Amino acid sequence: MINNKKVFMKKVVLFFSLFLCFFTTSYSFAQNNKGNLDDNCNNVAQRNNNYQSQGEQAFYGANNSDACVLTERPVGDCYSLYYKYEPCYYNKWHCKYVPQFIQKKHCRMVSQYYEKTCCRYVPQYYSKICYHQVPKYYYTTDCRYVPKYTCERCCKHVPKYYYKHTIKPVRGASCAPSACALRREDAR
Repeated sequence: MINNKKVFMKKVVLFFSLFLCFFTTSYSFAQNNKGNLDDNCNNVAQRNNNYQSQGEQAFYGANNSDACVLTERPVGDCYSLYYKYEPCYYNKWHCKYVPQFIQKKHCRMVSQYYEKTCCRYVPQYYSKICYHQVPKYYYTTDCRYVPKYTCERCCKHVPKYYYKHTIKPVRGASCAPSACALRREDAR
């Protein structure tokens, strides 16, 4: 009886400790971190206003009132999408039925005759022809068609797409023109 109480109390303590851990974890995820985020965004906005070049001001606007919004900014790199054809090897299987000749062993029973010498009451001998069945084996050639598989190695060319770093943007590429224009201004 006392042993059962100890086991029960251990389970109750374990349950409440797990419940307490879960409650504190869920409470910490529900905290409002708005104040911390606003302070961080104000610091980022001040730094961005100090280091913004003229090209960036023209691209994003003179006043950076919405500095906390994460926007894309050009870094001066252009990447163009290229493709080239690479060989892709695969196997093509062909099935052809070819004749296969096999020897089959058959057995048939044939009569074999022999002469038997018999004796009558009086010592008189006579011969009698008897026979018995003996197996005779013979072979026949049987033809059947079996599949023969041949493998043909084939090659097809599939396009492989990749991005390549380019200094100047290629016409028709998806690189933003403002990013390359900013790089040209920095090079002057």
